[in-house]
Amino acid sequence: FSTAGSVDESDDDVHDADVRDADVTFPLTEVVAVGAAIEDVHARYHSAADSADGAATSHPGSIRSSFGGVARNVAEALGRLGVPTSLMTCVGSDAAGYAMVDSLVEAGVHADAIEIVQDPDLPTARYSAVYDSHGNLITAVADTDVVDQRLDLEFLRDRDAAMLAAKVLVFDANIASRTLEHWARGFNGESSDLGMPPWVWFEPTSVPKAVRVMREAPSFVRAATFISPNLDELIHMAAAGRPSSAAQGEALSESERSSWREGVLRSFAHGEVNEAT
Repeated sequence: FSTAGSVDESDDDVHDADVRDADVTFPLTEVVAVGAAIEDVHARYHSAADSADGAATSHPGSIRSSFGGVARNVAEALGRLGVPTSLMTCVGSDAAGYAMVDSLVEAGVHADAIEIVQDPDLPTARYSAVYDSHGNLITAVADTDVVDQRLDLEFLRDRDAAMLAAKVLVFDANIASRTLEHWARGFNGESSDLGMPPWVWFEPTSVPKAVRVMREAPSFVRAATFISPNLDELIHMAAAGRPSSAAQGEALSESERSSWREGVLRSFAHGEVNEAT
């Protein structure tokens, strides 16, 4: 992995430096996954009475944590299958960040392109959810500032060589839309002479993020060889691609969703899936 501000691990002042990874050589792998690496924390009440009383105090329950994030999940799965894979993401210089890197290495993932951010205000991304005793979500908080602020165009440009050498690039939608758009423009030759890797796989991640990328990163969407939405994401992405007022919002009404769902499924049934759908 790489340490933000470090190109020479022998430098005693490495943690205080303010340069990134421009001079670092990253390993070349068949697949490169780019996106979020998140620690998921799930808390669940033991009893229905505790989850219903609303008291601002602690209650008996269970707490579990695991590592997630779409790009991280893809990288781990491929690593365990023996596919040479690198993960490009940012984590904090904390216990969760180092444990996550260790777990990826153990799974066979190349972690050299992961940036360990030396900033106490940017801890490893974390999603914390609280559930009632039946497993229904009560509330959740997501802290993904490290990904939002550090996984930017400079981060990607520092890793151009490794990305260009890959057979498949997998992006999740946790990356800022403007970063995806500027990256795609450069890799499509609109602002540079770089060539496009054979396959670019886009995983939409969620309905709001999928819609945001459709609206704000058209060059990236056109550059994608594969897009792997679930049905709800696909419906909203199809609507977002149309110049209608309904497509401007993050969600469709139930009637709009039903209409788009029927149209999308009809297109699939008749083999008519194209740019319009």
